Amino acid sequence: MLFFYESPRFLVSQGKFTQARGILVAMARMNGKRLGDLLPERIPLQDMIIPDSDGTDHGSSLPKLLTIFSRAYIRRTLCLSVVYVCLTAGYYCTTVFLPTLLTQLNLNPYFTSFISILGQIPGIFLISILTEWPCVGRLHTLRLMTFFTVVFFLLFAFVRNNVSIPVTGIMIFFFMVPMLPLMYTILSESYPTEIRAQALNFFNTLSACFNLGLPYLGGYLVEQGIPWLFPSMAAALFAIQLVAALLLNHETRGVRLLDNV
Repeated sequence: MLFFYESPRFLVSQGKFTQARGILVAMARMNGKRLGDLLPERIPLQDMIIPDSDGTDHGSSLPKLLTIFSRAYIRRTLCLSVVYVCLTAGYYCTTVFLPTLLTQLNLNPYFTSFISILGQIPGIFLISILTEWPCVGRLHTLRLMTFFTVVFFLLFAFVRNNVSIPVTGIMIFFFMVPMLPLMYTILSESYPTEIRAQALNFFNTLSACFNLGLPYLGGYLVEQGIPWLFPSMAAALFAIQLVAALLLNHETRGVRLLDNV
């Protein structure tokens, strides 16, 4: 990271035009091009800035962190907060407490956990296709994966035999784990450059604070010795996530990041 160039677009947004042009010159040289062939020297970078499409002023009237709670972003921020917190909480609790839960069910916790985690690999390939599929996109993929995560957690909770438990465990990881990289994509694309870093820091901090108590809560649920209790609570958590995902209305598939403000 010490040797990476800063984003020229970010530098332009901060008014550092000379530094941005210098980086563009270096990038053009690395690609065997001249900057003048791509960006005429006579046009100042500040004259090429594309204004926000929604007309929102991201200036100094509000601290940048508070901008994500402005009228333009409040619904998006609240819904994404619920989705991200529920997803990270459900993921970490499942990966931490699944072996203990499987031991209570007299199953081999290591083998069953191993084959369950293998399920995430085809799931990641699936979302890479669905997120760019016409009429599907990021939000419909998120809703679809969340819905089936709820379904398979409920099946895991109430359908009890030596075949159904490993199968439902695989399907939980198939649908649940790929939502993490999907959410990273959605969060990054949902805010303009000027406030993107602050937005991402906010979501990660919120998730970390909420997850502080999860080891105790998850441990308490598992220690009750009620096999259906923990997966049922996980299903309820993802059901809340599904409601928040349904309220999201900012699809970013096919939208150029430069214009997505």
